[in-house]
Amino acid sequence: MGNFIRFRLERWLQRGAFHQLLLVTAVIILVAVLGGLAAFLTTDAFDDLFDAVWWSFLRLTDPGYLGDDQGMALRIISTIVTVLGYVLFLGSLIAIMTQWLTSTLERFERGLSPISLQGHVVILGWTSRTPEIVRQLLQARGRLERFLQSHDQRLLHIVVVAEDVNAQRRFRLRKYLGSAWNNRQVFLRSGSPTSLEDLQRFGLPKAAAIVIPGDEFRFGGGGASDARTVKILLNLGETLNSQTSVAGPAITAEVFDPRKEAVAKRVLQRDMEVVTGESVVAQLLVQSIRDPRLVDVYMELLTYNNGCSPYVRAFSEFSGQHPTALNTRFEKAVVLGALRMEEGEIVTYLGPSDNFKLRKEDRLVFIARSYNDCLPSSENRSNPRVESNASTDFRAEQVSVRLMVVGWSRRVLVLLEQLLKSGFQAVDITIVSRTPIKQRKAALRWQAFDPARLAIHHIEADFTALGVVENLEYEGIDSVFLLAGGNANSAEDSDARAIVSYELLVSAFETNFQSEDRTPNVTIEMAHVTSTLRHARNSDLVLVRPRVLGYIQSHVVLSRELNSVFSALFAPTQGANISIHDISAYRDLEGGGLSFAELEGLAAERGEVAVGLLVSNNGAEYEVELCPPSEMICNKHAHVIVLCQRA
Repeated sequence: MGNFIRFRLERWLQRGAFHQLLLVTAVIILVAVLGGLAAFLTTDAFDDLFDAVWWSFLRLTDPGYLGDDQGMALRIISTIVTVLGYVLFLGSLIAIMTQWLTSTLERFERGLSPISLQGHVVILGWTSRTPEIVRQLLQARGRLERFLQSHDQRLLHIVVVAEDVNAQRRFRLRKYLGSAWNNRQVFLRSGSPTSLEDLQRFGLPKAAAIVIPGDEFRFGGGGASDARTVKILLNLGETLNSQTSVAGPAITAEVFDPRKEAVAKRVLQRDMEVVTGESVVAQLLVQSIRDPRLVDVYMELLTYNNGCSPYVRAFSEFSGQHPTALNTRFEKAVVLGALRMEEGEIVTYLGPSDNFKLRKEDRLVFIARSYNDCLPSSENRSNPRVESNASTDFRAEQVSVRLMVVGWSRRVLVLLEQLLKSGFQAVDITIVSRTPIKQRKAALRWQAFDPARLAIHHIEADFTALGVVENLEYEGIDSVFLLAGGNANSAEDSDARAIVSYELLVSAFETNFQSEDRTPNVTIEMAHVTSTLRHARNSDLVLVRPRVLGYIQSHVVLSRELNSVFSALFAPTQGANISIHDISAYRDLEGGGLSFAELEGLAAERGEVAVGLLVSNNGAEYEVELCPPSEMICNKHAHVIVLCQRA
């Protein structure tokens, strides 16, 4: 019987503050009646029972009456009732009201109320990319203004959906954004993006854009992250299709496995952009093998308000002409190629072949400092004519490469795929990892890699263990990659291990090599957006993958065409690629300087497009200068950034 009563009482209290108040009120009335009845029966101070009950209720609710009572029996009853009043009336009511107020404030803090906005951006999921996406969107200027105008909005509103929203998460986001934080623009909402019911609260049909970032650590690996993305897209499609909106928001999603791109689009059954995170990072790693300075060029293109960025504009009047031939019409921008719709897909042609002609619906791809710089002048400008007296040609592309990769995960397979696509005739790679060799070979067995071009050497060891780094063979190695992930439990753990590995590696280089110039280049991959390496060598590269992917996704949110543009720019395949050449390959500058306009003419004669310069005053440190003024004079230490066809 006791268990039954406790069970019923528990069920009643779980109904909320109102039912809890009803129970306490009932107990207070019961105590008041019992106290009044006891006083009425044991004393002659009251004429009727009602007066006694009222006397008891006053003592129960206000202890100030305690000194007015006369007689031992009445004082004892009054004391008992007053003490019970402290516990029941004050204690219980305060506890219930405090609990109710706390839960109400927590509910508002978690953001459980439905969104009442339109034209906003919704980020479905808190991942390592989320803070950077928010920051880049808030810092965008001209591109953001055009995005807002297209959706009839004056101010950008960003809704960030996380499974657990609290004061700590809000503080971390605010600290990361710094001066970019604005309470009027950024809203955190609690909910699960994989829940169909929760998706109803975020105003998705009225949103301008939806972003689904991935995270290899938070969701248990790249495969689990992709499965989560597909699940979100499935629910998202059902949510949007049930609404009357025809166009709907622009959707951007990240997947790790490039094969899942087709799966994502098929599940959603709507136009969307898919960023293949593993491929993007692998492409940047391969580009760093070609020339580590290329990554600095790409990072400038990715970062808002820091130099130049890619832009897309339509000029139907140039129909029938070749894209790069139009560079003489643009003073402040460089034409790289064109965008064309083919079978419903956006295709980017960078430095297309000579027989490529613009169609009326094609759009030009530019690099410029602003969208307004991508406007043609009324007349063709003629570059000054100079003769090339270069004694040497630009250096030939590497035909073979020797690498050491520290760590094992699926991204190693993607890296190998990109290496073979890049045109290297021979790839020799040594993989050092704690992952058993048998497990690695089992994964490689299902890949269609060309064994005639690829040689893989496996070493099963903990790279940070005593004696491992010191006794590995580095002679002849071109680059060492310290990959994030592997067996780490979190991004922070992965980065801590990578930093330790880097410092051990540099120490080993100092022991084994007499000169830093002879050591392999080291690329360290960071997995947490705030991680950094403060004392990296000048020749080494630090690649923060969530920051890079956050950059790309923020660009694609505001201009979906840029997904195709960045894919074409990063892909280290045969065809048009950005390369860096010594200026002496165009003209010997011992006798004087060369203007960038003259350099453009020399590059055009070789079928190249001069994009910018690596400017150096001392021949050592350099700065990337894209789209420099035509009159800018280049010295002998400068290097030329060009778009050219790879052999």
